[in-house]
Amino acid sequence: MLALTVVTPVCAQTQALKTVRYTIFLDNGVVAGEQIVERPTLDTIKVHFDFKENGRGPTLDEVIKIGPDLTMLDCKVTGSAESVDMCLHFRERMTSSRLASMSYIISIRSC
Repeated sequence: MLALTVVTPVCAQTQALKTVRYTIFLDNGVVAGEQIVERPTLDTIKVHFDFKENGRGPTLDEVIKIGPDLTMLDCKVTGSAESVDMCLHFRERMTSSRLASMSYIISIRSC
């Protein structure tokens, strides 16, 4: 018997304080990593991503700030890949409902 589950969208307020965990598998069934998505508050999403194949691959931590209209206001990604530490920071600055500026900071050092 085939079972089908239909998921209907719900408002953003009911999605706060939830954690979803994913396990990443290779084609041969070996566990290669994980992704954990947390929603600690209504305006914040945290993502941890770790993937290793033959001991190599990225480990990333991301924090996303969301505005009242559910658009991304700020995003900061830190982590490492192939033994190189990295940091990416994105921020939108809005004035009078128009995009005033965007700033990107990419650094090999701490952010």
